[in-house]
Amino acid sequence: MNRRLEVNGLNAVEVTRAWKVIPEQWKSVEELLPTAYSSAHPEFIGGYGVPINKGEAKKLLSLEVVEVPVYRQHRQVADTIQPLAIALGPSPAVRPSQTPYVVSEQDGPKHLYILELKGDIAAYLGRPLQEIEGRSIIKVGFSKSPLTRRDQIQSAYPRGQFEWSVLFPKTIPDPPPFSNAEVAIAGEDAMKHRLVTGGAELLGGEFFLAEEALIYNTWTAGNFASNAANLQHSTRHEPLSKNEDS
Repeated sequence: MNRRLEVNGLNAVEVTRAWKVIPEQWKSVEELLPTAYSSAHPEFIGGYGVPINKGEAKKLLSLEVVEVPVYRQHRQVADTIQPLAIALGPSPAVRPSQTPYVVSEQDGPKHLYILELKGDIAAYLGRPLQEIEGRSIIKVGFSKSPLTRRDQIQSAYPRGQFEWSVLFPKTIPDPPPFSNAEVAIAGEDAMKHRLVTGGAELLGGEFFLAEEALIYNTWTAGNFASNAANLQHSTRHEPLSKNEDS
């Protein structure tokens, strides 16, 4: 979104809001907008722009995005993951938060994930190396986009040696495997339960210090629980057969 302004006598366009597509849905311009991209030389498109047809506009508006800050922006940027069509609508008023940092997103298909903090975690925790050897700091949760969630968490850290990475899933499937938040919550709760009963150290919220074998078992337990919840959900929402029509 932008508005026109004049800088040193030259006409320019000031960007007021911007969004980025979640990494799981990144596509080349040729794939996303083939007709528009092939209508002119790329340098001309970059300098002057070209119209896109309704079909390509619909594909563009269906992409899941998250808002990013722009130069000279003073308003708070929402961390909500949502389709671009909804993001371009009027922004609702935001009440001051009364709870710890929370990232929101619309309901819909979800991934489970486990993030791992890379770096010298002994130094991070202020403990001797031998005390935490063979263990990792992890975060468990669910999201439409584990890569975007990783980036959002990382953005709260000063740049340095500590970086979050997606440990699980190893390959992020498209579309997400679990039908909605309710199904994914079953998996997240199962992961937390497995970590606690398996002897992981709770570091607060969804963060744990856990051994490698326990982390793998935790991922298995979460997927088992969400798959079972997914099956129950699909069974409850199956269309009636001809013999069951009322």
